[in-house]
Amino acid sequence: KAPSVTILGEVKNPGKYEIDRSTTLADVIKKAGGYTENAYPQGLIFIRDTIKKLQKEKLETTMSLLEEEFIKSTRQVSFATEEEKQAALMAIQEQKNLIQLMRKKAEFGLGRIALDIPPTLQELEKSNQNIVLEDGDTVIVPSRPSYILVLGDVYNQIALPYVKGYRLKDYLEMVGGVGKNADKKNIYIIKANGRVVSSQSVGRSFLLWSGLEDYQLSEGDTIVVPTELKIPIAWRPMIKDIVQIIFQSISTAVLAKRL
Repeated sequence: KAPSVTILGEVKNPGKYEIDRSTTLADVIKKAGGYTENAYPQGLIFIRDTIKKLQKEKLETTMSLLEEEFIKSTRQVSFATEEEKQAALMAIQEQKNLIQLMRKKAEFGLGRIALDIPPTLQELEKSNQNIVLEDGDTVIVPSRPSYILVLGDVYNQIALPYVKGYRLKDYLEMVGGVGKNADKKNIYIIKANGRVVSSQSVGRSFLLWSGLEDYQLSEGDTIVVPTELKIPIAWRPMIKDIVQIIFQSISTAVLAKRL
């Protein structure tokens, strides 16, 4: 069986194409007839099977560790007073429900590699983002998005119309602000190309509550407001990685929803 890749979305001839060891991203887009008029190359979705497997393994390992922790926590509750026991069990169940929801939401978009694709095929050919393809790769060229997606601990998770010049705080105001359990310091933005922008990456983490209040968003961006997770401190970096993978999967699915 010859190695092949799948290209979908806003190309003239979507489908599966055979590749060799030197076939690049630009090559397969050419084989598919090039972009359509509605294509949005800057939001191109590139999914690699080998990355997907690694992310899935990481996700499953983390979920298993968390479930073990919940079992231990439930056992410890048996030594508390009845009132403390009920409150603790409610908190544990809430966290378990959150983990199950995280697991379900990570079905689509695992394996995505974020690429800075230029707007034209000619520019891509000369770019260092014109990567060599592997068997099983999937390329999705979305249509130009006209929305901003807001996810996480906000009063109304929703897709909002993109307005040129609007900042992060403008969109958060449109959904009623952040929730009482929101982790304001760690709000981040997933760009349409899959890259992440945070207060640390823009070098302004010492300003305001997130450092991102005045960041101007682009078409197809996703605002993520994490919930403060009540988990052991040592696990927090690992959980944040998993949460980011999940929200990136959601934004990828929304960007590709027309397929």
